[in-house]
Amino acid sequence: MYNHTLRNKQWAKCMDYEYKFISLDKEEIVSDDKPCVLTLKVKHIRRALRSITKGDWMLFLDLDVQFASTTCTALDAILPTMSLNKSQPCEFMALGSYHTFNTGVVIMRSTNATLQLMDDWYNRQLEFQTCKGPGDQYSLQSVVLDYASNGKYSGSCDEVADGHHRNICFRNKMISYGYRKKSFQNVCLLSCSDGLQCKDCHYPAKDICNEIEAVFWHNKVPLNLPPPHL
Repeated sequence: MYNHTLRNKQWAKCMDYEYKFISLDKEEIVSDDKPCVLTLKVKHIRRALRSITKGDWMLFLDLDVQFASTTCTALDAILPTMSLNKSQPCEFMALGSYHTFNTGVVIMRSTNATLQLMDDWYNRQLEFQTCKGPGDQYSLQSVVLDYASNGKYSGSCDEVADGHHRNICFRNKMISYGYRKKSFQNVCLLSCSDGLQCKDCHYPAKDICNEIEAVFWHNKVPLNLPPPHL
């Protein structure tokens, strides 16, 4: 993933962002209890958010995510400022595809609400310890359903073994709670056509993601690109 990292460092330098590569300690991976790597991911996102000043922003990228735009300010151009529901400021942003959302690119502002969301996500991931597929997304889906239902969610989607049908369950539940777009409170989910990234953007046809124009490339195979510019 060297090319991914190099490109992201170039972008961070262009925007005068502080860049930090999070590497797992050997003791975290090789231990008697065989920790779930996805749980370690959520743990480190939570730790990083708690380490920054209240009110500051943090962007988390999975190792297989690469900044793909030619212009450094491309991300700023597509980010919303207000949630689609109740006109609250966006403080947690990610891609919201047709059925679910993808946590390969997550933008967060350090506020009491997002710190609590990260606590709840981490605790749910500890409870699930789902290490196959997008397990960290499943635990976040469960927390989001708790929030959207004002604590009335029964956990029914968590019991669905098949990942595709679990995502469908999540979408249907969110619609039943009145959140068709899946954005709520301070959580703002960008659609595939907004161009944040294209992972999991398979359908429907009306919400197509243009991989050539997307801000981030989410794929293990890197793109060979020149440094971005202002």
